[in-house]
Amino acid sequence: MKRRPALFRVATTATVSFLTLLGGTGITSASSTAPTSQAASCLQIGRTYRDGNTIIGYGSISCGTGRATIEIWEQIVPGAWRTKRSATVTGPGYDQYVFYNCAGTGTHTFKAVILGSELNGNTVSKHSNQIRESC
Repeated sequence: MKRRPALFRVATTATVSFLTLLGGTGITSASSTAPTSQAASCLQIGRTYRDGNTIIGYGSISCGTGRATIEIWEQIVPGAWRTKRSATVTGPGYDQYVFYNCAGTGTHTFKAVILGSELNGNTVSKHSNQIRESC
């Protein structure tokens, strides 16, 4: 059997679904990368930091017309987190910020997380740095 050049590789249904999620009107390039990895590469997360008593996180979408959520998470115990604040990222081209006032809450570890969804319902995410702060 003759091998096809990379340009003509067959796209899987999952790849087509992913491209549809990102607002693609067709297959512009074929890739053997898993759809989850592709979707995660469209999510961008910034550095989480503190300004006064406010914990600040930010993120964006770098491709397509999908939606995502940027959240600030607080660590409850090692490996367990809870959402403190969230904001919707409605499209590419700008950073969406999320703010949490931690005044009087004690010492905690925080991070920002950006979450997006594929058409098949799988959630993809990227996590920022963690900061430990006494508020």
